[in-house]
This record gives sequence, C-alpha cells and structure tokens, in this order.
Amino acid sequence: GMAAVAEGFPLFAEGVNEAGVYIAGLNFPRSARYPAGAGEALAPWELIPWLLGQCRSAGEAAEKLRALPLMNEPFRPGMPAAPLHWHIADRAGAFVAEPTGEGVRVYADPVGVLTNEPPFPFHLANLSQYLGLSAAQPRGLSSAPELAPFGQGMGAVGLPGDWSPASRYVRAAFCLRNSACPPEE
Repeated sequence: GMAAVAEGFPLFAEGVNEAGVYIAGLNFPRSARYPAGAGEALAPWELIPWLLGQCRSAGEAAEKLRALPLMNEPFRPGMPAAPLHWHIADRAGAFVAEPTGEGVRVYADPVGVLTNEPPFPFHLANLSQYLGLSAAQPRGLSSAPELAPFGQGMGAVGLPGDWSPASRYVRAAFCLRNSACPPEE
C-alpha cells in the first residue's frame, strides 16, 4: 500500500491485500460526516488496514462497511479525521463507500473508478453526458467526402481536459473502458 507513517502507524491512502482486495481513500471534504459515537466503531485512519486484514473480497468489505459505524476520531490531537470516501475493488467488482449524515452509504460501482468529491451518485449521473465518446475513429460524411476526421482520436473529442474531480472521473472511466490490455500479465 501507500501510506504516511505517523508515530509508527501507517496512515494508508490505498492498499491491496494478498486476496486482491484493493481499497483507496479519496478526499471527500464537503460531504464526509462521521458520528461522534464510540463502541464498536472505527476511525477513518483505521479503516483501510482493518478491512484489508479482515476481508477476502470487495463484496465482503462492502458488507462490513454497511454495518460498521465510523467515528470522528483524530489520529492524534491537531490531526483531524480525514474527510474521505473509499473505493473498494477486486477482480469480481467494485464498490464505493461514503460516510454521510445518514450513515455509511455503500454503492455497487459499475464503472470501476472513483475520484474526490462530489458524491458518487453525481459522478454516475455526470458520466451520462459523455456516452457518445468512443475510442473508435468517427466516419466522415458520405454526402460531403471532404468532411472526414483529420487525425487519430477524434472519437474522444469532448472528453473533459481539466483537473477537477468530475473531469478526472470521466477520463478515468473512458480510459478504463477503452484501453487495450492483454488478458494476462
């Protein structure tokens, strides 16, 4: 995984376990809400190593998150609990977990990517604006043969190019669906 070590403890941003379960925590500053509660609950900084140590699949991690309260517990004074949402994936599928005022919302992720804020339902709805993008080269107009694509990649015209989380989400989804990868490593 990737972590910063504070006082000998790894504060994971992302990690993968021996079963192939991958978890990443992404910035969710406007929407993240952790109740102040105690008892059987985890702080956000405990979540990634705990799930990776407990779960053999992304589905199992999603089920644990549906039942697990998260608490607003800082790692140490002066280091507030990070406002995060999490992407959880394995070979079988992906999930997004978002702590909100209503508890932890867990969504099946049919796209397989996540970026920072805004909430996951926005990212999915926004993606529908880009359904016409394609890795395929568009055809010219048969009625006007001089109007033909003038370069490679013209099917992706309209793909957002800024660095906002929403644009990064669209680009990541496009690349995931349109990259050519061999079936083996």
